[in-house]
Amino acid sequence: MFDIDEVIHQLKHLSIIIIFLFLVSDLHSQNPTDLSIKSHQVEIEGWNHLFDEDYEKATEFFQEALEIDSTNYTIYIGIVVIGSLVNDGEGEENLFYLIDKAAQGDEKLAEHYAYLAIAIIVDLEEPAQDRSNYTKKSIAEARAFLTDGNYIEYHDNGEKYIEGQYANMRQVGEWKYYHVDGGYLSKTVVYPDTGSYVTYRRFKSDGDIVELEIWDEDDLRGRSSLVKTIIYWQKVPGKIGEYLFVAKDGFCTYDFHNQFKLDENTPDNIIEEIFQLGNELKLFIWKNGELIPYEK
Repeated sequence: MFDIDEVIHQLKHLSIIIIFLFLVSDLHSQNPTDLSIKSHQVEIEGWNHLFDEDYEKATEFFQEALEIDSTNYTIYIGIVVIGSLVNDGEGEENLFYLIDKAAQGDEKLAEHYAYLAIAIIVDLEEPAQDRSNYTKKSIAEARAFLTDGNYIEYHDNGEKYIEGQYANMRQVGEWKYYHVDGGYLSKTVVYPDTGSYVTYRRFKSDGDIVELEIWDEDDLRGRSSLVKTIIYWQKVPGKIGEYLFVAKDGFCTYDFHNQFKLDENTPDNIIEEIFQLGNELKLFIWKNGELIPYEK
């Protein structure tokens, strides 16, 4: 199976957002029924009470949610967390029961649930007055993740860093990321209502879009793959915050579904990385329809 002590050690050194996004994002992909929707709404109340550390009230809502839909297995994560926090570690001892009950023989899913339960336990077992800003952010992320909530995170200097919405343990809609200096919008990520194509946009400090990328976050190989790249401003290699203008409406430099090579119609300032003899990587730039060595 896996070593619980080792899992706890790892979680203390990982951002909970990484755990959630890479381990649990596919747990609610099935089509919901009326009962499952109602159960989930009651479950959310349970999670809100859990994160308010009112474990008795949380247990009542979790039990009610299970009575509505006994197949709402994420509720058992809450039960395990409460058992560990209230009954001095009983929740961790019951992780194997959680595996049998929730995963229905799916070992990968069992590990997902266990990671999530232990992540929450690790954060909430710290006394509230002793929690670091890192732990507080981790708890806020967990709460939004499990309650279909809006999530906001701030840089250490007080500027807004991230803002976005969760639904059914997934990031949904547009997520915004802000730069630490000045608080300007540096990136947006748009998650689709259906399908697996996620759109990334990156911006300059003046608000101009630099590039757009579309990624398939659930390709046939089980990993993310680039689908399309459109460049508006070319980033200058080795120089942070410096750009070369390409095209007002952008120029497509890569399209997985319609693959092509750049040619004399390529606008100025598109930079390409090309391996030459000896496997040496060289930079070239398009100027007046020709590809020439890039001079730094």
